[in-house]
Amino acid sequence: LYKSGDRFYMVAQDRFKGLRRCDWLKLIPKQTDTITLTGAYRPRLLTFNDLNDSTSVKLVDPDDLATSFGAGVRLKSVELTITTEPVTDGKVQALLGWLGPYPEPALLHEDGRTSDIPLAMQLHHGDFIQRPR
Repeated sequence: LYKSGDRFYMVAQDRFKGLRRCDWLKLIPKQTDTITLTGAYRPRLLTFNDLNDSTSVKLVDPDDLATSFGAGVRLKSVELTITTEPVTDGKVQALLGWLGPYPEPALLHEDGRTSDIPLAMQLHHGDFIQRPR
């Protein structure tokens, strides 16, 4: 999964040619234009069968939203804009009351190894909330 700064760089890397990661990361907050995210650079889309149950998480196919949300629903575009707006705090936590503090546990607490890792074991609380650096 890409963080916003990395996602911005991957899509608009031509503006940062020759710069080291530590340098382009400093420049990204100063970017003012909107970029369109396509393909692998789009964030994962998720839904829950039950918002109170973290293990009910389901991956949503961005190219087939109708399967998850009904006929006629489609994704037109995904855009990323760097803003100076304050981070909204508490909205996601209010909706997903089971989110915990850092260090972030996996959504599904299970010991052992498996070759077919459920989505809930791949996701962490921090995938839903990111704090500014």
